[in-house]
Amino acid sequence: GAGIAPRVTLMPVKVLDVSGKGYASWLASGIRYAADHGAHVICMGVASPRHSQAVAEAVRYAYQRGCVMVAAAGNEGSDPGYPGGMACPADEDEYVLAVGATDMRDWRAHYSNRGDGLDVVAPGGDLTRDDDLDGRGDGIPQETYRVPGNPQSGFVLYWGEGTSLAAAQVAAVCALLSSLHPKIPPSQAMEIIRSTARDLGPRGWDPDTGHGMVDAASALSRAGRHSYYLAEGTTRNGFHSWICLANPGLEPMVVEGSFLLDGGSPVPISQRLEPLSRYTLFVNGILGEERDFGVYLSSDKPFYVERAMYFLYKGAWAGGSSTAAAPAPARSWYFAEGTTRQGFEEWLCLMNPQDSEATVKVHYLLGAGQGQNLEREVKVPARSRRTVFVNEVVGPGVDVALRVESDLPVVAERPMYFLYGAGSWGGGSCEMGFDP
Repeated sequence: GAGIAPRVTLMPVKVLDVSGKGYASWLASGIRYAADHGAHVICMGVASPRHSQAVAEAVRYAYQRGCVMVAAAGNEGSDPGYPGGMACPADEDEYVLAVGATDMRDWRAHYSNRGDGLDVVAPGGDLTRDDDLDGRGDGIPQETYRVPGNPQSGFVLYWGEGTSLAAAQVAAVCALLSSLHPKIPPSQAMEIIRSTARDLGPRGWDPDTGHGMVDAASALSRAGRHSYYLAEGTTRNGFHSWICLANPGLEPMVVEGSFLLDGGSPVPISQRLEPLSRYTLFVNGILGEERDFGVYLSSDKPFYVERAMYFLYKGAWAGGSSTAAAPAPARSWYFAEGTTRQGFEEWLCLMNPQDSEATVKVHYLLGAGQGQNLEREVKVPARSRRTVFVNEVVGPGVDVALRVESDLPVVAERPMYFLYGAGSWGGGSCEMGFDP
């Protein structure tokens, strides 16, 4: 049989004994070995009901070295009580794609673990059913080497079931993404897998099927496009906003996308760019006045995006800023700078390009001795954006860093406006968050 990624190079790393069992330390060592020897994708078709700190540290080590981590959700059949309902190492949350299994009906297989840690599903088989009416259980075929001493030992085609078989298929799609973009960050590869999955069950994410069935064609199509995101933008009185596009290639291209508004339907964008050229969109002229917006843009060819803003904030603080767009949304964003001292006003802009509402938790980390850290939740509707006035949340006279965590990938920027030096230096800046 042909595999999903038939021309990739495999690195088999043995972490279990002949009976298919082993210690967590063996798995941790195997993960580190693969990461240190050039693996792009690590598929972990193993599961343990007990969390392992050694495995957790190895998973994060490999992730930080650029490995996309894929793990079987486990075959206990329901939420067994460990983190997110997922077995170890699938319980490592944002560092791992946790994969459940479906049967031939695209239903959750009866054995497949469920819970809030589930990312996607893939066919895992169900040997107790015969939905294709071929006279045998609906398994997933694989070439297997039987244990020596068994009458059927040697390489045979074997039909099996399990979340491990599902995880292998997701890992193969990740390998295809890596073949297109060898240096794709794990966070971006994982997000492509989640966001392009075919929805199953209730609309949006659910604990039985996660974000849905892995979709190789959609994932590759998404990865083949070049995308950019900006969360901040306004045409309020005293602000002029511009979107600057550059085509560095030798062929013409079309950039498409949307302005996502703080209230109201998205406004589509379609702009042709000639070879070796740039183009500027005056947003005030497109959206009109008094609109807050974010931007999503994409094309099948490489291009670059920045947003320029010029302002007279509160009629007195004059300045401008230019910010490069982010190449992908993310579930985590970090900002080290921020203050609400006299003469400073700080904002947090959040844009949700997804088709479902995002729940965003904002952690406000205050300066030493300046009070207790705070946490607030913000709901950002689908294909929309929201603005948070940080001064209002934390109060005046404090320094503040931000940690933004979301259940769906979003984009976060931090505008600041100031009258520095007893009111003599007026201006402002806007920074895209750091996505680890």
